Amino acid sequence: MKFSFKYLILLFFTQDLFSQYIVHEDAFLSDSDLPCNCATLTPDEYYNSGSFWNTTPLDLSNSFEIIIKANFGCITETPDGGDGLAFLLQTNGSGQLPTGNGGNLGYNGITPSLAVQFDTYRDNPIEYPDNNDPGGGFFPYYDHVGLMKNGSCNHQTVDDISTVPFSPTFTDVEDCNLYNDHQISFIWDVLTQNFQVIYCNDLEGCFSVVDQNIDISNDIFNGDNFVYWGFTASTGGAKNEQTICVHYFDQQPLIEDTIVCYQENLQIDLSCMNNFSFEWKDLSGSVISSSPIFDIIPVSNEDYTLTITNDYTGRSFTEYFSVLVLQPELEEVLIEHLDNECYGYSQGQFTLDYINSFGQVNY
Repeated sequence: MKFSFKYLILLFFTQDLFSQYIVHEDAFLSDSDLPCNCATLTPDEYYNSGSFWNTTPLDLSNSFEIIIKANFGCITETPDGGDGLAFLLQTNGSGQLPTGNGGNLGYNGITPSLAVQFDTYRDNPIEYPDNNDPGGGFFPYYDHVGLMKNGSCNHQTVDDISTVPFSPTFTDVEDCNLYNDHQISFIWDVLTQNFQVIYCNDLEGCFSVVDQNIDISNDIFNGDNFVYWGFTASTGGAKNEQTICVHYFDQQPLIEDTIVCYQENLQIDLSCMNNFSFEWKDLSGSVISSSPIFDIIPVSNEDYTLTITNDYTGRSFTEYFSVLVLQPELEEVLIEHLDNECYGYSQGQFTLDYINSFGQVNY
């Protein structure tokens, strides 16, 4: 007798988050920090550079918020530690390579572009006149945040829109003895045409390092609303391991609709997102959990909400997702039933099929 069975292929909660990002040159992704999308932009090596891009164009006609955790390295002594990293909006695409090491910060010459540079090294203005730092590169020097256009690193030109220290206390962001955590938020409000960057650390709190009214689409990109966003970084004669983790991007949700089997455990782990608070609710509004880990055994279809609050800035985001619970049942496919009798023995075939399921295997 031949048996033919069809059975369910289980669909667990998975999300190929890294397919949304691409890296070049010395940068590499870390697959141990999903869904936080972490990448090393430069290892702790001399004369390295790397770039990291989201592969989906960003529409500037919509507001957005991107929140990252940054690590600038732990070498503080000049000339040993450097050079820095940059957040970039550009139109050359996700294949854009970093452009030079050292004080170029991996973006010098990428145009058109709008860059937020996080510079941690004092460049000599005589040797590197195109990479002038505040104070002419000598004194007063400080780790600084610069809003730059046209792929420029030169603070002595009109391409420097604004430049400030990380904080009023001139924070040395490479001092790992004082600072264990750096968070940066990039906020674009299309209604007010305001671009804001908020830098936070675990010792001093938060500081607005960019607060600029600017028509990014027209002033920078000649009316083009679609740009690519990402990060570049470089080292030169000074070095540091420089990393970023994209903790939240409000245009690409963390959680998608999920399909599970009846009484199958469903776990969504967001514990890599430190400095956030979580509130998971069902459709009735009842709070299920305040943990970064959502762990349930669903028995019926249900809609859920997740509210994430940035503990540094207090800004909140809400996502909605559905869980479809399958309860497969086994039944015979009668039209495929076959009975044969030969010398008193029964020979034949029947087919069993799972309903309320996806996928099939015959054997």
